[in-house]
Amino acid sequence: VIGLIVILVVATVQVGGISEVIHIGQKSNRLRFADLKPSLYERATAITALTSIPIGCLTYGFDQAGYQRYASLPTLTKARIVCWLLIPCHLLYLCLCYAVGLSVFAYFTNTGCDPIISGEISKPNQVLPYFVSTYFADKPGGRGLFLAVLYSASLSSVSSVLGACAANIWEDHLKSFFPRTSEFRAAVVNRVLVLVIAVTTSCITIMCASFEGNIIGLTLILKSSLIGPILGVFVLASTNKISEWRGTLLGFIVGVTFTCFTSFGGLNIPRAASPLDPITIEQCPNNISI
Repeated sequence: VIGLIVILVVATVQVGGISEVIHIGQKSNRLRFADLKPSLYERATAITALTSIPIGCLTYGFDQAGYQRYASLPTLTKARIVCWLLIPCHLLYLCLCYAVGLSVFAYFTNTGCDPIISGEISKPNQVLPYFVSTYFADKPGGRGLFLAVLYSASLSSVSSVLGACAANIWEDHLKSFFPRTSEFRAAVVNRVLVLVIAVTTSCITIMCASFEGNIIGLTLILKSSLIGPILGVFVLASTNKISEWRGTLLGFIVGVTFTCFTSFGGLNIPRAASPLDPITIEQCPNNISI
């Protein structure tokens, strides 16, 4: 969060203030608060935001990494308080991310250089690192702060997810085959599972580096394809006492199949022409690359 706030303040000051950032965003058709189109072919609309954000907040109730944090609290009441506090924090974090993206866009619009069209970068995922590397090139500490914040946030999340996956695999799948395993051996098995999962995810990360499209969009597709059926399983388990595991498993498989079909099938649909106005490249320097 500190790194995002620093980037937001720097980009906003360079543009000329918050009002100028908003003016550039509206002028370039980047701010569309009243876009209420119910089209399924557009991702960023007011309707998709109003529906996806509440559903995304529901996932905090069954997220394994989050549950480990809830379970570390002394009482159930405090765990519920933390879970409720996550919702406004999540919304503030989303607003901060959107504000950073808009301020960086306004910065490049103000300087008259689109780094993607000019060929300085090849992917939209590189816009923020490109801004940091170019603006803080002659300012000591800026790029180091960005890398420190990036790595600390990533490692914190990754460590929680790896531990959660290992604990989930052991408790739900392996422990029943080894009921007499001691706590020490169970801890060793969990550490080995963490290592295996870490190596696997590292290999997947290397493969994703060669992905030509938007990696964030691909991540959202994968997450949305699974999060809905998983939420359905937890809602069924908490509200229904007569359901059994066979029907639940069948419903989960059908749900995942349907969501994967619609999500990945949408990648084959030709995209409509972008309504966004391009940025000029008349003032781009020719000696900057990343």
